[in-house]
Amino acid sequence: MNKALPLMIASCVACLGGFAGNAAAADLMAVYRDALANDAQYASARAAADAGREKLPQGRAGLLPSIGLAGSTTWNDNDSKNRTTSVETNTRYNSNGWTLSLTQPLFRWQNSVAYSQSELAVAQTEAQF
Repeated sequence: MNKALPLMIASCVACLGGFAGNAAAADLMAVYRDALANDAQYASARAAADAGREKLPQGRAGLLPSIGLAGSTTWNDNDSKNRTTSVETNTRYNSNGWTLSLTQPLFRWQNSVAYSQSELAVAQTEAQF
């Protein structure tokens, strides 16, 4: 029975080592997730990548139509006096105005070039990230 005892201890240590290896792997993944969530350098790189990805919509904006809306109101107060009858009249009214404009350039070379450059800038940002 003395010969079987070291064999049993060795097999128990091997089994515990296998479980410890799995526990270490799970802890390593948890450490990795925590590092991704809390690492300042990674957060900075992720924010820079998000900012770089915004260059594409900004470049595309030059190719899209622009819409403008404006409104105005004017209060008018008109006092007048008739010279012959000496009758005074006071007229008050409000003038309102609205303007809606839609502008679409047919072709602007600089906007097309800016859009192409924004695509390249996004590709560069992705490669750097």
